[in-house]
Amino acid sequence: MKQPIAKVRGMHDYVGTEFAQMQTVINIAAHQAHLYGYQGITTPILEKAELFARTAGEASDVVMKEMYRFTDQGGEDLALRPEGTASVVRAVMSEGLTQTLPQKFFYSGAMFRRERPQKGRLRQFHQCAVEYIGTQSPFADAEVIICGYRILQQLNISATLEINTLGRYQSRDSWRDALRDYYNAHRDKLSQASIDRIARNPLRILDSKDAGDQAINNNAPLFEEFITDEEQNFYNQVKAYLDEAGLEYVENPKLVRGLDYYNDTAFEFISDQIGAQGTVLAGGRYDGLSEMIGGPKHLPSVGWASGVERLMLLADFGKLNMQRNILGLIPAGDDNISHAATNAEKLRISGIAVTLIPNGSMKQKFNRANQLGLKYVLICGDDEIKQNGMKLKNMQTGDEQLLTLDALIKKFAQSDMGQSVNV
Repeated sequence: MKQPIAKVRGMHDYVGTEFAQMQTVINIAAHQAHLYGYQGITTPILEKAELFARTAGEASDVVMKEMYRFTDQGGEDLALRPEGTASVVRAVMSEGLTQTLPQKFFYSGAMFRRERPQKGRLRQFHQCAVEYIGTQSPFADAEVIICGYRILQQLNISATLEINTLGRYQSRDSWRDALRDYYNAHRDKLSQASIDRIARNPLRILDSKDAGDQAINNNAPLFEEFITDEEQNFYNQVKAYLDEAGLEYVENPKLVRGLDYYNDTAFEFISDQIGAQGTVLAGGRYDGLSEMIGGPKHLPSVGWASGVERLMLLADFGKLNMQRNILGLIPAGDDNISHAATNAEKLRISGIAVTLIPNGSMKQKFNRANQLGLKYVLICGDDEIKQNGMKLKNMQTGDEQLLTLDALIKKFAQSDMGQSVNV
């Protein structure tokens, strides 16, 4: 007997309630983004590896350690997308959308990074995200942050907003050089991971979780020593818009993002409910990303991404409609299956979700309805058929009533079954 094939480490199957929770999170995010004028976009899971090598940085952890990268049968250097922003900007150029800027997009889908699986972090994970492409206004930065806040609010997730500015590239380069000199002078006290980052990206040492690194970071040069008046003014305007919207935030001068293309505004919503992986929604401005992949030299853009799995860990699903309200339909005997199936199809045509439970005894059928979490079942037997109807049973209260098919359609069509329907 052959050994069963196990799923790949760091991958997860979403079935039943988990699938419904994932769809609920994505649907709520999509709806809120739509309220802000973001249209949908989908990009390929598979991209040319160079796209991410250029934008994330060839020496970044994402490219060097985490990216699923391979050469296909035709000799192309390809990668499973580790993040979505670069793909969306590539799509804007590929589809000629730079002629009609600004563009506002919402998307969701699977991303891939080969890192150590842990709570809230998988090798295949899912994100929902927004990108506001083609505007330099600090209002755009504030809008994407506020949109993200509203999504968390709708999911009943409490998180602290932290913000910072990384300035433009020339200022950041000066800051990076100063950090590199500072960390080189303290190499003997840094963790090996941070030593490895000195040459590649010393900014990432600022958000190290190592206690020794954090002690060194207390005296590290801050960006305020290098920021220009123009950059400070931009940052002040972003904060002013957030103040006007009533959003509370904490300024964190050590907040940096893990990819090379960020500039100016950087932000994270952080929760203390999921351990070390506390960031639930994060992003920033990336005005120079398009130039990195051969596009316009300056394409001002800002956006964020949020890990769906982390949102699922934090969301209060007890207060959310997960749209899993389905009527169970139970034929009383084998002779009633055909009639029950016909009625089920008529209900579905009317927009009512129905699952037929044809097999087993009546007790087994009701047990199956309970396993599926059904709030209501319809019973179709000889007596019900003679009376041109079906019996509707509330599985929570046990109450029953006989209704015609037309009455059932009227009762359940365009209703949130179990919320606004009483039996």
